[in-house]
Amino acid sequence: MPERNPLERKLAYIRKLASPEGVDLAMRTWESHLDLIQFSIGYNVLLRILMDLFLNLCVHLPGLEFEWWPVEFTEQFSPPFPKIEKAYYGRTKYNQSYYDPEQVTGENLERQAWEVRYRIDDKSYPFFKQTSLALIRHLRTHKDLLERLGIKREYLDAMEELLSLVEGKLLFAAYVGFTMVGLGRVMVRKGSGSVVPVRDPRDWKTVKLLESLYVFENHVGHARVGYARVMSLRARIRRELVEKIVEAIREFRQRSGIIQVAGTQVLYQRVFFLQRTERMKERGGFHQIRMGNLANAVRRILDKYGVIGPVRGLYHSFARELMYFKYKGHKRWKWWKGMLSADDIVEKYLRMDLDPRILSEIRRVVGV
Repeated sequence: MPERNPLERKLAYIRKLASPEGVDLAMRTWESHLDLIQFSIGYNVLLRILMDLFLNLCVHLPGLEFEWWPVEFTEQFSPPFPKIEKAYYGRTKYNQSYYDPEQVTGENLERQAWEVRYRIDDKSYPFFKQTSLALIRHLRTHKDLLERLGIKREYLDAMEELLSLVEGKLLFAAYVGFTMVGLGRVMVRKGSGSVVPVRDPRDWKTVKLLESLYVFENHVGHARVGYARVMSLRARIRRELVEKIVEAIREFRQRSGIIQVAGTQVLYQRVFFLQRTERMKERGGFHQIRMGNLANAVRRILDKYGVIGPVRGLYHSFARELMYFKYKGHKRWKWWKGMLSADDIVEKYLRMDLDPRILSEIRRVVGV
């Protein structure tokens, strides 16, 4: 593939988005997909809240450290659940606390769990995204890297098991006050109860049928000992939590849909982007030039070593990931990689059987 002039890449970016004309064209596309965008918002809000609820109640991540919506879910049930704190030497007792490296926060682990969610499910449509061996290898590699930081492997496995349960509940079940029109499904009945299909995270293919009656519950054969609570049949979600969910969906939809400006109906995103076109030209334009230069440099390295076919894409992915792993962009859930090091990123791609000499040269070009 011939090299592309980075300045041409910047100009194409400005014409497409970082100009009044580009914003106008982009917003026409946005408006034509508004129904899908509104649906996706509700889908993701429900999934994120359900994920956080289980992370808080079962693996005891502090809810007030969650990035998007700081909520202590132990207080959102009536009667409330006992809160389990992080262990501190000399202050907390065995079986009344959980242990984690001091530098690892609930915020970082919540972000990492959300990235796993992006790997296993589609971000816009309610269906599975991956079930292949590549997914298993990817998740295993990240768990290996996090384990080096001192996080227990059992803890990371428990988080994946919770995600598979959340996935099954969201895609194949509906609960009063905790679902949305067009997403929630009437559960399949089997015997005296209702069941939901849940993928086994050991291969993300094998399906188990679990009886489900409540939004929060743990299941024999799926929940992990030490990472599950006994569900009281008297416990009910407080109305305040349901109202917060409705308000969160309404707020996100308002920020993505039509608003009133000076008595005129305007797409909010049009106003948002027009206010930022100059900043996008400056920061976004510089970014496009840097990425263009990087892509060209990687192409020259790959040509020198005679790399051909789809494997070239892996080397380009390595270069981008190495450049981004400390970069704090607008996708905050990716910030968890700041816990890792450049050597960890190299190790990840060495496991894909890439040439260490080429990885080393690309790393020098990136400058990390």
